[in-house]
Amino acid sequence: MRFRLTLLLLALWLPISVSALELVANGDFEEELTPAWTTATSGAATVTVRATTFDGDPDYEALAQKGTGNGHAKISQVMVVPSLDLDLSAALRCEAYSSPGGPWAVGGLVIDYEDLHGNVLGTTLIGAKTSLCPWHDSGTFHWIAAPDQNWNDYALNLADEIVNLFDVDPADVQCVRMTLTGLVGGDC
Repeated sequence: MRFRLTLLLLALWLPISVSALELVANGDFEEELTPAWTTATSGAATVTVRATTFDGDPDYEALAQKGTGNGHAKISQVMVVPSLDLDLSAALRCEAYSSPGGPWAVGGLVIDYEDLHGNVLGTTLIGAKTSLCPWHDSGTFHWIAAPDQNWNDYALNLADEIVNLFDVDPADVQCVRMTLTGLVGGDC
């Protein structure tokens, strides 16, 4: 079971301001991951790193990778948001693999909509998953499938996106957590 996700650029900004307000600190990963980003891993064969070697250009990208066995690799950041009228743009390369009969795997960018206490109210996930992954769209979860294993650009407005989470009241959302995630097995 293997997962690999690299991220080239992650930006979350207010589209209506005269000079765009960048809410994601170090969203281009040109600085060290910490203190802006938090990393977490469980299980063997996990990687959370930034480097210039993932897509062939001289810029930095970040990698969250979980290899064989249950567990996760995560690189995340929480932002207090003034509203959900925020434009998100990201370049992602998502991969998820599993051996026949093996556990399921997911790789992608998780966008958690939270209250001020860190309670997750709903989630959008842009990424790849294996066929046995039990996650599916619901009133609190929206899956945006990566079309392939190449670098792809994504852009969405969070106010428009949260409409897909019909059980989430947008007025309750005070924070957004962005997480590059690699998961294997039932470790959610």
